[in-house]
Amino acid sequence: MKSQKFASLFRGLAALMACLFVVSSLGAGITENYRSQLDGMLGTSSYVTINDERAARFQKDYATIEDMMAAAKAIAIREGEEGTVVMKNDNDVLPLSKDNEVVLFGLAAYAPYPYANGDLKAGNADAVDLVAALENAGVTINETVKNFYVNGILNKHVEMVPNRWTGEL
Repeated sequence: MKSQKFASLFRGLAALMACLFVVSSLGAGITENYRSQLDGMLGTSSYVTINDERAARFQKDYATIEDMMAAAKAIAIREGEEGTVVMKNDNDVLPLSKDNEVVLFGLAAYAPYPYANGDLKAGNADAVDLVAALENAGVTINETVKNFYVNGILNKHVEMVPNRWTGEL
């Protein structure tokens, strides 16, 4: 008996909610269609269009796209200059002798240009591989750290997967 009372109550509440939903949906549609007439009657405005550039929220800093690209390039160069430390010459160790061993830390030492091909190609024709440059100069790179980065983190392997539509590799 008790469950029948609750069932009737919930049916009534569901019907009421459905009616309220229909009325509010219709009301929103009507007010959207007659927005200009409602704004005129009530003396309000729904949208404000700003034509004054001085009052705009966004102010452009560059006159042309070329100016923006030049500024972005200047920032990138400054970040590279300020964020790169090659070596500190304590106790006059530089230049390095060929019998020294050097430890290079960080992914940028082993993969300075990680996107060398495909859509993300860096396009750096003047790219210098630090490891190769030091090894060509006769400096020994610590193999333990090098193997950690090259084999453990970079894991430079290529898996050939056939295209599922054409079957080509």
